[in-house]
Amino acid sequence: MTNQGCQSTLFTATAMGELQVSIPSEKGLQNITLQEVLYCSDLAFTLVSLLQCNMAGYSALLKDCKCTISNSKGTVVSQIPLTSGLYKHVYAPEAFELANATHTTQTLDELHQCMGHISLHAIKELVGKEIITGLTLDSKSKASFCNACMKAKPTCKPIPKEQICPLAPNLGDKVHLDMWGLATPCSYDGKDFFISFTDNYSWWSCVKLMTHKSNVFVHYQAYTVTFCNTLEIILTNPNHPQCYGTQHNNLDS
Repeated sequence: MTNQGCQSTLFTATAMGELQVSIPSEKGLQNITLQEVLYCSDLAFTLVSLLQCNMAGYSALLKDCKCTISNSKGTVVSQIPLTSGLYKHVYAPEAFELANATHTTQTLDELHQCMGHISLHAIKELVGKEIITGLTLDSKSKASFCNACMKAKPTCKPIPKEQICPLAPNLGDKVHLDMWGLATPCSYDGKDFFISFTDNYSWWSCVKLMTHKSNVFVHYQAYTVTFCNTLEIILTNPNHPQCYGTQHNNLDS
């Protein structure tokens, strides 16, 4: 059931029942029972409609910064003071003050969304062990794929802050390749993917944009040619620390 509040705000009621509350009167606090109370999980307050009070035979007088509610015989039932622009009464509910709402059976998906997208195992534990009450879980219901959890709760292995594995001893001994895509939006020239090559010894990286995944091998061949040309330049420099003939032989093999 959907209800419209002030400023065209919509609230969804999931249950209806009776609610016992305490209101101030001339003799102190007295307990009253509200009939046909709608339970809205989005509301943190108990709102009482003066229209419903009028239809039930009660009257309300707004005077002297007080809301005086009287029954059909004219007897004053309660006086609610005006506080911060609202006629409200703040009280601490006692243990016996419970909402006798009609229990409705809810599925795993419904409870998963209502309870802040917690894990399905936690929902079954909370309901099964009666850690939370007033909820009835449909034991035959099955959970569906949750897009919100997929986007908000991605997990990955932690990245170490320090280098753990030893680096490759020579240039070109170990190269890391990574392909990523599909990118949204694509680049200005219509590229949706990219491929990167990183040498483990020197951390020299090369990134190339791609239109299709099938271009991976083409870019790998181009990287190999570029790397060999770079290595030839390094090997011709006798002062470079990587000028080792054995490395050149390993690359050719």
